[in-house]
This record gives sequence, structure tokens and C-alpha cells, in this order.
Amino acid sequence: MGAFSFLSRLCDNKNRPPVSHVQKKFVLENCVAYNGAKVGEVMIGMKHLQAFVTVVREKSFSRAAEVLYQTQPALSKQVKALENYLGAVLLDRSEKEVTLTDAGALFYPEAKRILDTLTQAKGAIAELQGLKRGKLSLGASTLPGEYLLPALVGKFRKIYPGIDVEIKVADTREIINALKSGEVQIGFLGAPPVEPIFEAYPFSEDRIILIAPPHYPDRVTDLSWDQLILREKGSGTRQVVEEFFKQQGRSVEKTAGAMEIGSTRAIINAVAAGWGFSFVSHWAAEEALLLGKVKEIPYVAQGIQRLIYCARVLNHYHGCTAQAFWEFAKDNSQK
Repeated sequence: MGAFSFLSRLCDNKNRPPVSHVQKKFVLENCVAYNGAKVGEVMIGMKHLQAFVTVVREKSFSRAAEVLYQTQPALSKQVKALENYLGAVLLDRSEKEVTLTDAGALFYPEAKRILDTLTQAKGAIAELQGLKRGKLSLGASTLPGEYLLPALVGKFRKIYPGIDVEIKVADTREIINALKSGEVQIGFLGAPPVEPIFEAYPFSEDRIILIAPPHYPDRVTDLSWDQLILREKGSGTRQVVEEFFKQQGRSVEKTAGAMEIGSTRAIINAVAAGWGFSFVSHWAAEEALLLGKVKEIPYVAQGIQRLIYCARVLNHYHGCTAQAFWEFAKDNSQK
């Protein structure tokens, strides 16, 4: 983020004064670091502004030097360097009390605002590093997004209430693309990312079960596979089911009449309505099973097992907020 936009965001509310052009110019040219930016042979920086503002407040070079724990000659040299840089005399030194010139009166409020703004910025960064504030962008495929992430994020925000969290819920393929683009910082996926740019760890276990309307046969061998309802391509559930079928020497692609629906909840409702049968997460089907809207048909012992992964891109910058959540999720993993 550039200095202009950073300062504007810091001051973009009714409780803070607007950032003026003079402020922005000074920060851009001189406040890249506290040591300042070189102008000729003089280093102009925050100490020069602080010296000037303190002299104005104390109306005396000697008293200002005492406040800043400096010698008076050193302080005078700093103010003079600032005047040389601006090309204007800021202080009238002819009287016993130091007063502002016209140029000084124009520059003083700007200098004070720059100091106040950077003090606020330093405090904001300290709060960010202490996780008192910050933003976190998460992504999740449908199942972990609906059944795992809400509880996890809730626990995290109890510890760090100042962190704003955004969650994108989509299929696994879309979340992987969002991780690559930087749209989300951490993703929870129903299938492991295979590209070497990712690092991931198992977060939880899921069980994929076969559900059917209550009036359907209780044995798999009696089912008509042309009534199979599948999630769309790109979903983690679809990938797991396809891999399981492949291990069994079968192909989902060649299942005649198979229907695709892009929502697990919609699939469960379709099964309850008698459209066919489907493979879904046991988390998603739990309520419909308890209400007797659908039934589970044993397909393999304990269902088709899969892992839910927490993933991020290796070479992306991971700020302190994202890193804290990464470790928090790992500590709270159910695997």
C-alpha cells in the first residue's frame, strides 16, 4: 500500500482530520523511514518536524531542547535544516519569545498533523501485530464452509474480537483458484491440493455416505444407477466419489442418466423428494436422517472416508493475522 492511500485510510473518518496535500508530499518525500530522506547533505526526517513543533509549543529553543533531551545548538540546527528544505523562514527569533512567521503559521498545523498521523499509524501497526485488529480472508468448499468453519471462526474471534473475518464458500476448484490469486489467504478443502505451490495439513475427517428416499430398496445391488445424483465437477465430494469408483473399477462418467446438482443441500432435498439417491457428507445428511426424510444405504463399512484439508500458498506473504489463524486451526484440528 502506498503512503498516499495508507494515510488516507488512517484519516478517512469523521474523528480524524483529512490528510492534506502538504502532509502527503512531506510523508512521501521524507518519511520512508524515521531516519528521513537525503536532501543535499542534510537528512530531513521526523526529528526535524518534532523539533519545530516543540519549539512552537514551548515558545523557546532552550525549553524545547530540555523537553526533547537535546542540546540547544543541535535543536537549532534541526529547525534550520527544515527551513532550508522548505525554502522559507518558519520562526521569528528576534524577540525573547519565539513566534511563527507567516510561512511558519501555514506549516505548523500541517507538521502537527503529520506527527499525529504517524503516531496513529505506529499505534495501528502495534495493534495489528498484537492481533487487536486486522483482517482475515478465508475460503472453504461447501461442506467445511457450512459445517466446520463457523464454529472454528467463532472460537478464534472470542480470543481476537478485533479481527474482521471474510469467508468465501464455493467448490474446491474455485477455492484453489482463489488461494492462487490471493483473494483468500487460507482455504479449507474437501480434496487435497495437488500442486507443489501449496502447503496443507489434514484438519478433519469426513464420511461420505449413500442416501436414498425411505421407500428405496435397502441393498445397493437393488439400486438403479441411472438414478444417481452427483455434485458438480470441481467439488471435493465429486472428486472423492470418482476416485472411489475408479478403485472399484467403475466410472461415474459412464453412469447413464446421472444427474448433477451444484449444492449438497439441494441434493438432499432432491433425494427426499424421490428423485434418486446420492453420495453426501454425513454432516450434511444428519438432520434429514434424524427426521426420516432420507435413509442411509450401507455401501462400504463406515462409508467412504475422506480428509478435509487446511491449505495455503507457500510463496504468498502470510501476515501475522493469517499466520495466527493457521496455527489456531492446526491446534484445533480434529484429525
